[in-house]
This record gives sequence, structure tokens and C-alpha cells, in this order.
Amino acid sequence: HALRGRDESAVRWLAAVEGAEHHGPLPDGSASIGAWIAMLRALLGRHGPAQMQTDAEAAISELGAASPFRPLTQVLLAYARLMAGDTDGADAALAAAVESAVGGGAVYAGVVSLAQRALLAIERDDLVEAEAHVARAWSLVEDESLDDYAPTAILHAAAAHLALRKGDPARARSSLVRAQRLEPQLTRAIPWFAV
Repeated sequence: HALRGRDESAVRWLAAVEGAEHHGPLPDGSASIGAWIAMLRALLGRHGPAQMQTDAEAAISELGAASPFRPLTQVLLAYARLMAGDTDGADAALAAAVESAVGGGAVYAGVVSLAQRALLAIERDDLVEAEAHVARAWSLVEDESLDDYAPTAILHAAAAHLALRKGDPARARSSLVRAQRLEPQLTRAIPWFAV
């Protein structure tokens, strides 16, 4: 629900999960349901970057090593650090998320991580690195149907920003239009990503 911009449903389902009782390890190897709950709290980011970072760190420490949620949780940690002004820590967490995502087949976590790394590289005026991150992100999704899925908005935005910086306004405009089509899904359900 959160990834589709359905704020009320996402909050309602999080409350249901928070009230659930489950003792013992989960199918993904996580130590307890607390890891999943912490990951969901971090995803929704309702209590600011500091709490988001605390929740992401708690989830990472309890998630199973092969959990399919690990790449997403690393992305959440990276964004919490980024919002707190720790760009180096964010970039390191994004790099870890990329490798975890690629290794575990978590396409969207990899795409978001690479796109954000590209935006950070653009801020450092390193267009070569930015271009490499955007190209790698596109290579992850070349066989996926992405035009209607919110996580790709940041890839389109990064591609637009990079094209603009490289003096290609037509390509920038095309990428921006693709990003704008996803705007209705970028809601307060996941406020840090919508911004």
C-alpha cells in the first residue's frame, strides 16, 4: 500500500502488524517479527530521520542474512542518514544496498540506491560516476515493466538531472515527463521518498 501511495491503508496495516503476536524466527531467517515491524516503521518514516535510522538499524540487526527485506532496509538506513546530513554515511549504506540488492534480486532497492548515488555524484560534480550509476540502474530494470511503479521515479529524475547537466535538454524533458507520470503515487505514505 505504501509503495502505491495508499497512506491510510499502509498505516492501518502497520498497526495490524504491530499488534500481531509471533514468537520465534520467521521464514526469512529473521530473529523475530520485530525486525519486520522496525523495517515497516522506517519505511513509513512517521517520526523523523532519527527514529527512521533507529528503526532501520534495529531491523538490519535482526533480519536474516538472506532476508529479501535486507536491501530495502539498507536503503531506508541510507535515506535516514541522508536526511540527517550524513552524505558519506548515506552513500556507504547505498553502496551496501546496491550489492545486497543485486545479489538478492531486489531490483527496485537496487534502482533506488543507484539513482540516489547518481544524484549524490551530481552534487559532487562527478558526472562520470553519476552516469555509471544511472546506466547500472537501467541495466537492472531493462526487462522489467516500470512505467507504473513509484520507485522508478527517482531513476527518471536522476536521468533528467544528469541529462540537463550534460547539456541534453530534450532527454532531460523526456525523463522528467516519465517521472511526473509517477507523481500521483508519491504521497505522504512514504514522505521521505515523495520529497
